[in-house]
Amino acid sequence: MFYGVCGTQEKNECDFQMKLDGVYYPLNDRISWLTTCMEEMKQDIARIQIQRAAEATAPASINKKLATSIDDDLTHSNPMKSQPDSYTRT
Repeated sequence: MFYGVCGTQEKNECDFQMKLDGVYYPLNDRISWLTTCMEEMKQDIARIQIQRAAEATAPASINKKLATSIDDDLTHSNPMKSQPDSYTRT
């Protein structure tokens, strides 16, 4: 009877260990994954902060408000386009 009780206890310990491993390892994997994600986010945030600080300290361009091309200014239309072509009928 003593061996029967000890055998049952060993079986229960083994079953308990398997259940514990079934919970522990997936949970540990998820915690590790979350920790990795958090570290990557911290690095991204630091990179963004450095970039913003560099942009804030960069000197302003003297041409910042000037159009890059004369074609960009659409307020002055081409006067030749408003005149009809000489070869078209009106």
